[in-house]
Amino acid sequence: MAITQEGQQTNLEYLLYLDPDRLTWTFRHYLSAAAHMWASTHNGELKGKMTKVVDILYSCQKKMGSGYLAAYPESTFDLYDQLAETWSPYYTIHKIMQGLLDQYKLAGNPKGLEIVVNMTDYFSIRVKKLILEYSIQRHWEAINEETGGFNDVMYQLYEITKDQKHLTMAHLFDKPCFLGPLGLHDDDMSGLHVNTHVPVLIGAQKRYELFGDQLYKEIATFFFDTVNSSHTFATGGTSTMEHWHDPKRLVDEIKISSNEETCATYNLLKVSRNLFRWTKEGKYANHYERLLINGIMGNQRGKEPGVMIYFLPMGPGRSKSISGMPLSGLPPNNPGGWGNPNATFWCCYGTGIESFSKLGDSIYFLEEGEIPGLYIIQYIPSTFDWKAVGLIVKQQAKPLSSPDSYFEVSFSISSKGDARPANLNVRIPSWTSADGAIATLNGQKLDLTSADDRPEYAHIQAVLFGPHLLAGLTHGNQTIKSSNESNSGLTPGTWEVNATDIAAATGWVTPVPHSLSSQLVTLTHRAGAFVLSLVTLTHRAGAFVLSVSIADGGALTMQESPPAAAAGTDACCRALEDARNVLDRMPERSVVSWTTLISGYSQSEMHVEALELFIQMLRAGCNPNEFTLATVLTSCSGPQSIHQVKQIHSLLVKTNFESHMFVGSSLLDMYAKSENIQEARRVFDMLPERDVVSCTAIISGYAQQGLDEEALDLFRQLYSEGMQCNHVTFTALVTALSGLASLDYGKQVHALILRKKLPFFIALQNSLIDMYSKCGKLFYSRRIFDNMPERSVVSWNAMLMGYGRHGLGHEVVRVFKDLHKELKPDSVTLLAVLSGCSHGGLVDEGLDMFDIMVKEQSTLLHTGHYGCVIDLLGRSGQLEKALNLVENMPFESTPSIWGSLLGACRVHANVHVGQLVAQKLLEIEPENAGNYVILSNIYAAAGMWKDVFRVRKLMLEKTVTKEPGQSWIILDKIIHTFHSSECFHPSRKDINAKIKEIFVDIKAAGFVPDLSCVLHDVDDEQKERMLLSHSEKLAITFGLMNTPPGLTIRVMKNLRICVDCHNFAKLKSELILRKHGLFLPENTINVSDQMCMVKKDQKHLTMAHLFDKPCFLGPLGLHDDDMSGLHVNTHVPVLIGAQKRYELFGDQLYKEIATFFFDAVNSSYTFATGGTSTMEHWHDPKRLVDEIKISSNEETCATYNLLKVSRNLFRWTKEGKYADHYERLLINGILGNPRGKEPGVMIYFFPMGPGRSKSISGMPLSGLPPQ
Repeated sequence: MAITQEGQQTNLEYLLYLDPDRLTWTFRHYLSAAAHMWASTHNGELKGKMTKVVDILYSCQKKMGSGYLAAYPESTFDLYDQLAETWSPYYTIHKIMQGLLDQYKLAGNPKGLEIVVNMTDYFSIRVKKLILEYSIQRHWEAINEETGGFNDVMYQLYEITKDQKHLTMAHLFDKPCFLGPLGLHDDDMSGLHVNTHVPVLIGAQKRYELFGDQLYKEIATFFFDTVNSSHTFATGGTSTMEHWHDPKRLVDEIKISSNEETCATYNLLKVSRNLFRWTKEGKYANHYERLLINGIMGNQRGKEPGVMIYFLPMGPGRSKSISGMPLSGLPPNNPGGWGNPNATFWCCYGTGIESFSKLGDSIYFLEEGEIPGLYIIQYIPSTFDWKAVGLIVKQQAKPLSSPDSYFEVSFSISSKGDARPANLNVRIPSWTSADGAIATLNGQKLDLTSADDRPEYAHIQAVLFGPHLLAGLTHGNQTIKSSNESNSGLTPGTWEVNATDIAAATGWVTPVPHSLSSQLVTLTHRAGAFVLSLVTLTHRAGAFVLSVSIADGGALTMQESPPAAAAGTDACCRALEDARNVLDRMPERSVVSWTTLISGYSQSEMHVEALELFIQMLRAGCNPNEFTLATVLTSCSGPQSIHQVKQIHSLLVKTNFESHMFVGSSLLDMYAKSENIQEARRVFDMLPERDVVSCTAIISGYAQQGLDEEALDLFRQLYSEGMQCNHVTFTALVTALSGLASLDYGKQVHALILRKKLPFFIALQNSLIDMYSKCGKLFYSRRIFDNMPERSVVSWNAMLMGYGRHGLGHEVVRVFKDLHKELKPDSVTLLAVLSGCSHGGLVDEGLDMFDIMVKEQSTLLHTGHYGCVIDLLGRSGQLEKALNLVENMPFESTPSIWGSLLGACRVHANVHVGQLVAQKLLEIEPENAGNYVILSNIYAAAGMWKDVFRVRKLMLEKTVTKEPGQSWIILDKIIHTFHSSECFHPSRKDINAKIKEIFVDIKAAGFVPDLSCVLHDVDDEQKERMLLSHSEKLAITFGLMNTPPGLTIRVMKNLRICVDCHNFAKLKSELILRKHGLFLPENTINVSDQMCMVKKDQKHLTMAHLFDKPCFLGPLGLHDDDMSGLHVNTHVPVLIGAQKRYELFGDQLYKEIATFFFDAVNSSYTFATGGTSTMEHWHDPKRLVDEIKISSNEETCATYNLLKVSRNLFRWTKEGKYADHYERLLINGILGNPRGKEPGVMIYFFPMGPGRSKSISGMPLSGLPPQ
């Protein structure tokens, strides 16, 4: 039986052992534990016991009649309200309510809900009375102690009842003094009681789930990151003596045994669980696993029901049997080692039995969507009934032990009938990778967790085997001594294990039996004068202990177990050389043995060794299976890869594996990567069954080869046939759309991605950024970039390239500076920056940056970077400098660099340099037609027609052909392609007629053709006709003919657009705008996109919350009209902000606040005009006659804002009373404020009293502005 099953069974025995009659006074945790246990086991006896407890509580509450229910009198809360010392009454009430809610939600007992509602009514009245009698500040002071998750249970209740009163109570227990600093990313937790505050954080998480307020998600995320980076032990748990202390000073804390309170561990698991549910990020699942295994599973003593601990000691030589001991400020009998089933029902006992009752609540996580998903994050033997898709998922996990190289998990999935398509996601644990670890085992790294960031404590480390924290095996009680000193800042009077009184480590660590020696390793860590070692005491016996001694120097290493224990297996060593030796010594080698090592070579990119071993396997007479063949295919790399793939392909044909879906997918993927897309397609078409992997591989192959139309067509075909897509599929498709620059298709695919609710995948987001930038929609690119929860250097590079592509050099420089704050740039980053400066005309900035790169990042530079600088110099006309740089750069110049310089010579008509560069290029690549064309154009621009003919004759002699220019436009999902002097398009006659009509219009508007773009020796009239036949003009004209007015026309081109076509398109756009009276619609002028960026920046939301004024909004939430004496226009704008908060997050409390405010003001403080305020303030309610005795009524600012309140309320409700008020106030309170038709003559106050005049309203009053 697995340890989790044993733990659950032992806990069930304890719950059944407890007598319901004895639980009536200490039932708070029992009800939750029993509800969760019944939900897991459906044990009938347990159902009867817990139902009896609820019935007794129900009767007690009915008997008392007030709704109050607790094991102590109401006078306890009277003391609490008076700020007198009393022990955490709201904590207890919270646990009672949570237990009863669990009985309702998990066990279906309606009495549980009724009791909680009655209790909430009682405490709502009590809290409201306290606030009204004193102030809301008094309430905050009163709850500044352990209230548990009272806010959380209230949010849960509101989710069920939708009762506004329950939501108000939740908000009143949110503890802004704790959550506020977290919202500002301030780690101010030192000194705080851990289990007072973690439950409040869980309540904040529930608030985010109910209303989507991102601030509370951000608070939870920052809290998790802070605790785990600065206050967490290797187990994943936190707290010493129930408190947080100085960050990253855990060595001071492990000097005593009162570490890791079980209650805190129980609640920290909830935090991680919620964060994973929201984000599906592995770090939260990894933390949950580590904390569950190390912080919970060891808290119950074996199979002894009801024997648990309060603290989990972390220090060397500490024992759970004496953990804690009585400490000042803790319950008198609580933390002394193992508890007793009958006498020590502490709070940590309660959370202990809860934890062991719900070990299965965080194994499986569901994800809704068009294709439902299941996430498996814990490897615990279990069965899951996936009702939504009609599947049963069964999981088996082999217990982990030291000799195992692999953690074995198996899943079996069976259908219950008509099953739906579904996605199964399995967590790859962080401990499966050795990257970043410090310790080594046979050359392979192990994970080490440091306890402290001070160098003198570097010798104190934690070692984990998989998710399991390793520890010495102690025995018996040890000598205890009291310390009256501060213990490095901790509370005086603590109790410690006196390990120094024992001469040797063998006095407090038990030798491990010889039978377990095969599962042990040797650890030695030297740091300064300290040595921490796990060594053999008697090598012959194979016993190991943990010991401390004095030495100097050295390093941390791990050695394998004694050789005798490892004979005949490679499971104890991961080095490939050792694994190969083990394989060679094996008398019988199965296909699994061969495949495992081939896979190891392949994953380590030792492709030659993998192929050689595969050949040896065949010669040994071992037939490969589908896994062997798929693995060895991935090792086909290098210049001979296509030949290797073909040889293995022939083997597949002989062994009938060619049509196997798994092998076929690998085969077609390798053909695609070898640029043999036709053969890849043939393999794909032969597959009898295609899955998402094979479909993605072929689409990706087309995209990688630049066959973008083919990739799009194939996707449309496969998707219509029911192909399932994942994030990799869409990444390949978006890459193809980038090549097509198809915005319409791009938007459709993006919308499909959003509908499928795929998990965040950084490569897909990067592809979307690149696609939108190539389609001219930088605003969309930037919006995706800004909303990414995580960005890689590739993300930044995509954004930089997008800005550079559109000539926005200053944006490139700004983004590059922002990048430096988060990541280190790579070679592509530097290339994008230089290219952006070049295209943006930032000559000086580009050269300055290049100088810095040469000095500080020269190792990242290559010919491409020098090419950008040469292009930069060429564009600015500094051709001599560019030529000098080419001749003196530290790399051999490439044809692309010479080509860039030749293009610059064409632009600036520099024949001399152009001839030198062209001569060099024609020597390097005599078959490149582009070089001949550019040289010919240089001669033509200079009127050197004999040289033009000479170059063209040379092209004919060498049979060099120029790539024809072409443009294309996508209309109604059809790609229309045009070449110069189009002769084949079905609409060519109409197009030619239309373009001539357009030409007449734009010439009348002042257009002058740029004849220099025609590089032929013909007359001007012929040059005009040749310009009209350019492919981009034809495409634009076709678009104008076939799209409605105002629609953006997007034309793509394979070559650079000529100057004349650019001017043609620009002037035609202006004519269309004037003709139809259009004023720069956003889909016509793409540059405006950069001016419309709106970011959902978390710090803006944090600032909004910090100015919400709870001292004003809080009483309104309790329906308390306490506005007398308040300055009106100080508070009405705050109320408008609360309305906006409701609109953003749907928090009903803020809608209720606005509604109550409106009713209160209009019933007690409003004049007949609909306005309010006298001398800018509210006064006694319904005493308006006193106020109209003076003229300083109805401040115009207040009227202005009150109109906003009414307007918002009407927008939400469509109730006439808000519209009526708006009308009355607008007519009487606003329209009379200007004086007739006199511009700029207005009033400050609007006098209400008899005989008052607007001409003398107000007059200087104390406290008002002097004029």
